[in-house]
Amino acid sequence: MPVSHHTVPQVYLRQFADRKKRLLAVSRDGNVTEQLTRPNIVRVKDATAIENFYTVYTESGEADVDIENHFSDLENNYRPMMDAVRSGRALCPSDKVRIALMAASQESRTVGQIESWSESVESELGIAESLYRENLPNATDAEITERMRSYIAARDTTPILGAHSPRDLARGYIQPMLAARFEMFSRMNQCLLVSRAQNFITSDHPVVWINWVRWPPQSLMDYSSLHLAQEVTFPLSSRFCILFSYLPVRDRVELPQEAVSIVNARQAVRSYELFMKPTELQVVLDRYRDDIFAGDDCVRGPLWSFCNGEGSITPFFDVVEFLGLDLKDVLRDNIGFIEGLADVEGIEVDPRVYDQL
Repeated sequence: MPVSHHTVPQVYLRQFADRKKRLLAVSRDGNVTEQLTRPNIVRVKDATAIENFYTVYTESGEADVDIENHFSDLENNYRPMMDAVRSGRALCPSDKVRIALMAASQESRTVGQIESWSESVESELGIAESLYRENLPNATDAEITERMRSYIAARDTTPILGAHSPRDLARGYIQPMLAARFEMFSRMNQCLLVSRAQNFITSDHPVVWINWVRWPPQSLMDYSSLHLAQEVTFPLSSRFCILFSYLPVRDRVELPQEAVSIVNARQAVRSYELFMKPTELQVVLDRYRDDIFAGDDCVRGPLWSFCNGEGSITPFFDVVEFLGLDLKDVLRDNIGFIEGLADVEGIEVDPRVYDQL
């Protein structure tokens, strides 16, 4: 029986809806310019709903709904998290854990992310089958099929025994990514951004990573999550947004309208970037150019400039250590930025920087 799965949970979307539980939504379908200027009214229960999106099927057609059930359990953290956010008090460690968990959950469940994994799995299986046929030239199709079944069953990320299609196998990456992102977000600094006038907007890909010294990104390296200039925004409601940063930030900041515009522009551009051709994306960039760009190539300024605080960049090294990466390699990509920022802002440089160089 078909069941609607929300790629963005309803409990989250209600934070951006009116009293009748309606959203003003912009579609990516059709003419981009027209859609940006003529948003639609959508009910929360219908927004981001896809039939059986997280259901995993076996070769025999059996359905497994553990992923959707797991997300439903996680969503129970959202209400107490929002109660803490709205209270006006400083966020305590348990509040920050919930926020990190919700951000990790949302980033790992999006359509764009899962479609990307599906493409990767399809390529992986195609290569595996080609190698089997090349090295076993006398094997029958039935024998190759059995070899592929064994290969799939042995994969660490195969979600359930019997899953076989790229579509289903891709869902096996959700839990590992959720766990890894949670560990990263829980180590990063958090600042609660507050808007008193203009609303924060959200999208079906609400967790946005932006490296403000490498925008627009020119290569895959520019998307790396391990650069000190990376900022992660996750709108929590129309009035509140969380900022994750490796740099020291204050606990809570009321943003001026220009900074809220930067958050919203990043949200819009990133959600389009995942799905659109470069020529279509340019339409979006042009619309939001005043908010994102000072000139043609650079971000107007980091959100960090509105909420920088006292402290060190220790969270950055904690994340590198958690990921088990070579600190020297990571530092080579960051040392100039670290020293320049330390000199200008008076930030304490973690001794591990110079110990490794």
